[in-house]
Amino acid sequence: MRTFWLSLLCLLWVAPQVDAHEVPIKFENEIVAFEQQDKVSPPLSKGLLMVGSSTIRFWAKTSSTDFAPYPVINRGFGGAITGDIVKVAHRIATPYRPRVVIYGCGGNDLFYLPTTPEQVFENIKTFVGLMRKEDPQVRFVFLAILKVPSRLSITQSTDTLNQLLKKYSEENPGMYFVDHNPLFTHTDGSPRLDLMLDDHLHANAQGYREIVQLIRPVVDQAWSDSAKNLSLP
Repeated sequence: MRTFWLSLLCLLWVAPQVDAHEVPIKFENEIVAFEQQDKVSPPLSKGLLMVGSSTIRFWAKTSSTDFAPYPVINRGFGGAITGDIVKVAHRIATPYRPRVVIYGCGGNDLFYLPTTPEQVFENIKTFVGLMRKEDPQVRFVFLAILKVPSRLSITQSTDTLNQLLKKYSEENPGMYFVDHNPLFTHTDGSPRLDLMLDDHLHANAQGYREIVQLIRPVVDQAWSDSAKNLSLP
């Protein structure tokens, strides 16, 4: 099964230098659904945009209440890789001109694709560039890639990508990094399966509640910094 998905995702993956308007056919129905939703109920600009893969998509059930009173726009789609986010940014990200972006994507790249953490990181920076071209003041909160029992083969590359994101956030104003891996690990290093679904990949309801307790103060800080209109380079 993993070989099948690896082959499929390899066909879909596109590096940042490819035309960003090319559509990832696998997810077209989901992207169109977002666009139709926007036509019926246009989201407010300067809101809180959540974008990424299934971690973000599953969050849609509670994200509006988890981050109230901020106007939340959840644009997560399951199975997404960072190249997909780049390719559809002009459809589900840049038009909203968000004030703060919560970004959670990259694990699928490392697990399914013949790629390196550095290449995934470049895709993420490309997305940041697209967003800041529209609004140089947008803030980013990067959610770490979770090290999970079902993906032990990418533990080292996950650590590397998380380190790159952490360093990137520390060195660039208006960026924040949240590592929720300690929440999902016992003191002896074993995984906290009580916070995960049976797939040992995604957080369950309690897992999300604990993530929110960790990330909410960071989002508040990002929002506050934006309100002060702190200048960014």
